[in-house]
Amino acid sequence: MGGFSPIFGHYGVRSRVPPLSDIVRIGGENNMNKLCIFVGMTVFGWVGWWIGAKVGMMTAFILSGIGSIVGIYIGWRIYRDYLS
Repeated sequence: MGGFSPIFGHYGVRSRVPPLSDIVRIGGENNMNKLCIFVGMTVFGWVGWWIGAKVGMMTAFILSGIGSIVGIYIGWRIYRDYLS
């Protein structure tokens, strides 16, 4: 077995995992944008599920997905218009 694999590194030997600080940057204004998007996605996804659950499970699933997409957009707009 030869060559390079992005998961296992060279020759099948598992590569070192980077430290968490390299993966997730702590601090900065980008985290507030992520928080607004997360809160919007969670709230609107829940509202979509709540409305759809009155009809059925599949409707709740579909409306939750649509609500999450709407929540991402609204969270991004709130950050862009009011917090940046």
